[in-house]
Amino acid sequence: MSPRLKIGVGVAVMLAVCGAVAGVVQYRSACIMRAALPGMAVTVLEHPQHLVIYALDAMSQIKFGPSASGPAIRGAKISSRYVSLDSPPQTGQEFHGFLILGSAEIRDAGTKQEVFGAIRHAILTGGPVYLCFEPEYGIHAEGEGHRVDALISCNCGNMAVYLDGVQVGDGNSAGRAAAADFDRIWARHGLPTGGHPSPQTAMAGR
Repeated sequence: MSPRLKIGVGVAVMLAVCGAVAGVVQYRSACIMRAALPGMAVTVLEHPQHLVIYALDAMSQIKFGPSASGPAIRGAKISSRYVSLDSPPQTGQEFHGFLILGSAEIRDAGTKQEVFGAIRHAILTGGPVYLCFEPEYGIHAEGEGHRVDALISCNCGNMAVYLDGVQVGDGNSAGRAAAADFDRIWARHGLPTGGHPSPQTAMAGR
């Protein structure tokens, strides 16, 4: 076998091995996602026809009294109320009980995949879940005739996800490392990050 042929065979083997490894990693990631959330919720988040992202005031939970439908985060019940089932809420309204500091509709397919990638990163890197729920990021996605809302609290290491208004999953963990992913996307769309109002937003609210 000539040296050139040997090199060619070696490269082919390396590519095959890399492809197999990538396939295993991708399959594992898909399995973890499907275990964390119903398949339809994952499908809508991954391929949304309509997508809106929200910057939330993590400490501004709006109280409407006890609610059996509020997110259950490891035993902590959070009261919640969805403003409108017909259209996504806007800045100044609330998203499942948390004040909206800013919002942006995402139309670009690449950015939609970035948002899903951040959600996937949060789920795959989930670690300790703390007894708090202070969501910095909100996501509203529509597709396949369904609606999915997600509230991600990287600071507390958890998230709440709703499919057609009903909470799914059981206080899914959300890795703190994913906060950088969300912050990058949110900042690019002029939204405050970190779950707190920007100085301009805070002044406007006075």
